[in-house]
Amino acid sequence: MKDIREVGRILGVRYVLEGSVRKVGNRVRLTAQLIDGLDGRHLWADRFDGDLNDVFDLQDRITQEIVAALEVRLALGEQGRVWRKRSGSPLVYEHFLKGRSLYFNFARHTHAQARSELGCALEINPVFTPALVILGYTLTDQARFGWEQDRAATYEAALTCAARALTADPSCGEAYTVIGYVRIFQRCHEEAVAAGEKAISLSPSGTYAYHMAAMYHGYAGDFQRAVLYEEQAQRLSPIELSVSMVDEARARFHLNDFNTARNIALRVLNARPRWLTAKTTLIAALWNLGNENDARAIAREILAGHPDFSVSRWARGLPYRHQEHLDALTQPLRLAGLPK
Repeated sequence: MKDIREVGRILGVRYVLEGSVRKVGNRVRLTAQLIDGLDGRHLWADRFDGDLNDVFDLQDRITQEIVAALEVRLALGEQGRVWRKRSGSPLVYEHFLKGRSLYFNFARHTHAQARSELGCALEINPVFTPALVILGYTLTDQARFGWEQDRAATYEAALTCAARALTADPSCGEAYTVIGYVRIFQRCHEEAVAAGEKAISLSPSGTYAYHMAAMYHGYAGDFQRAVLYEEQAQRLSPIELSVSMVDEARARFHLNDFNTARNIALRVLNARPRWLTAKTTLIAALWNLGNENDARAIAREILAGHPDFSVSRWARGLPYRHQEHLDALTQPLRLAGLPK
């Protein structure tokens, strides 16, 4: 058997995951360990048990458990070391991590808190690009959801964050995702798509670059490109599956692939049962498949959780370039019983 360090050199990878499988009757036990290909150090190990009644479900579950277990050790851990080094200060890094965590809570009050924490980080280190990027996302969300009264000024503040990041680091692909994020909600579709493509060119292995570019292409009407990019985002980082999958489901709906759109939306809702975007996409797919009773049932679930929901208000937050694409998505929602 080859030495793991040699395997890493042959494959051109930093980390190697190895393991074994033992079967006893209808039960299976899998052991896995993560090894640093540079020096052969064991970084992580765990054991997984299951049965073979449905080997494919078992395979998916084991894969997801391994990915989840490795997230901090491998993905965030590696990224965290980069962020910590760039921050130049433990205090900057602390404010940034708090701000990032608050941003991903995705609520009005947590966005406000995130903005404050990221602002504190940037007061100490004005050229810390990760903080500038997350602040740009935060400001864009505050503008598009109407959480700030002066939307135009808030969008401009987000673009300023991107400009500052690019001044500090012209190769910062994430800055272009901020530009695209602003432009798509300003309905400047060509500029958004161009920014997305620039982000990919600068970050060809960046999950968010592909995901955000997929979003821009989808709203601009290129659903095939949106699907391709979301699939690539999922290949690059299985950790962020739900985020890419929900937008892939919507793109596939617009490609009239209603079965796949339904199946993906159901998978997302299995992990995140309250996600409104997944539920609305599911309703539209079910209605077009002729499953009207199921669509009406999901509509009732939405109204139970969001009594003031209206299709028109929800649709205002979807920056489609072409009205017929928006109508294709919203008409089934109305027919399923959601208020206009």
